[in-house]
Amino acid sequence: MRKLAVLMMMLAAQSGLWASLSMPEWFGGEGTVHAEWFRWDVSEEVFPADSWSAAAASELSVPDAPDAMIYEEVCFMDQHDGREGVLMLKGLGYSNMDFFIPNYDQDILKEIRIEITYQSLGYDPLLGLEAYADEALLKGEIWGPYLDGQQAQEGNWITEAYRFMITSCSDYEFITLGFDYSGDAAIAVDRVMIDTVCVPEPATMGMLALGAMVLFRKK
Repeated sequence: MRKLAVLMMMLAAQSGLWASLSMPEWFGGEGTVHAEWFRWDVSEEVFPADSWSAAAASELSVPDAPDAMIYEEVCFMDQHDGREGVLMLKGLGYSNMDFFIPNYDQDILKEIRIEITYQSLGYDPLLGLEAYADEALLKGEIWGPYLDGQQAQEGNWITEAYRFMITSCSDYEFITLGFDYSGDAAIAVDRVMIDTVCVPEPATMGMLALGAMVLFRKK
């Protein structure tokens, strides 16, 4: 029990470190699927990514491109509070959108990074993740979301970055972005960027395990 408690404390400390990091750079690379949404053409029920890349698209587990679906009342604004191409979400106290991301067929760990630019009206983004291997939903292998950083933009605009860790590779994910609010407020979303990165065992986790083993040996 003492060893478990020490390990949990180290995990909590690592989570705090992640939350204090600066905003990440967003670019595709080997083992990465990168997707961006910023135009929000609401003439379609499905929102294809405005820009996306995969280092080896032919090796994706699912041949479909990234897209987004929105289940609540939405409208598109050409101009809003100094921004162009803004999506306005308005539901019955909760609005959400699902982003579909295909992945590489590799049995390694994964990191998912999400950056959101939205209008801050006192409501924070809520993130969820469902990951699938073939058609089986992964449970217990998902860590996060962890806040990577926040930057204030002009006016009421905020950009925030988050990450998830998946400790078992998945073929595709559905990432949910939601806002829980009250009254007749509408949430404005300007941009969403997502990277899913296939990585070997993260250095942070390797260092965590090594530190834990050293500590236990000393005990």
